[in-house]
Amino acid sequence: SPKSGTNYRLDIAPLRVRMTANSTAGKIEGQAKVLLKGRPLAQLTATPKHLWMRLEPISLTELRQLTGPSLIPENIRSLQGLSGAGQFFPQADGHWRAQAELALAEFKAEHLAATGLKVSAWFSPRPAGLELSDLRFSGLVALPDTGHGQLSGTASGLLTDKTFSLDLKALNLDSVEIFSGDGLKGLTGGQLHTQGTLTGYPAE
Repeated sequence: SPKSGTNYRLDIAPLRVRMTANSTAGKIEGQAKVLLKGRPLAQLTATPKHLWMRLEPISLTELRQLTGPSLIPENIRSLQGLSGAGQFFPQADGHWRAQAELALAEFKAEHLAATGLKVSAWFSPRPAGLELSDLRFSGLVALPDTGHGQLSGTASGLLTDKTFSLDLKALNLDSVEIFSGDGLKGLTGGQLHTQGTLTGYPAE
């Protein structure tokens, strides 16, 4: 549970929003650009049938201008070059579908580092919960002073209010290099390919 006294309020004073709208041949389109202290942060384009969003590259350190010092956990504050794009499609039956892509230039923690991470997926509501399909991910991961490898994979899943399940159709680790602390022994050119299912409970 959240620590007592955690401040979840956002300071939106550094943000500026510029909005425009136009109608051409009976088609309405609106656009919004969000600036963080004068620099582009996000862009949205909307029509009655489509919403498109883009997040410009940003570090979590910069986002602390909005969240304050305590809201972003310390162990992920080293995220650099976070960017993304997404699309939202209303359906004729009143439901919706959405697609999102995220990219991360660099992340460093005490026991893990990653560069060039990319994740994309489709989201759709279902009677049982939120369906996750065509999930794809890739990037270079490393264990400092131990080794590194190229991670990639595909998956699908389902999130409900009580459980989540993730079907890992492929989980690959290629070009693996592992070395000893003294640098005299190691492994190069290793590969790991596996499949499996992850299940659990959403964190409270």
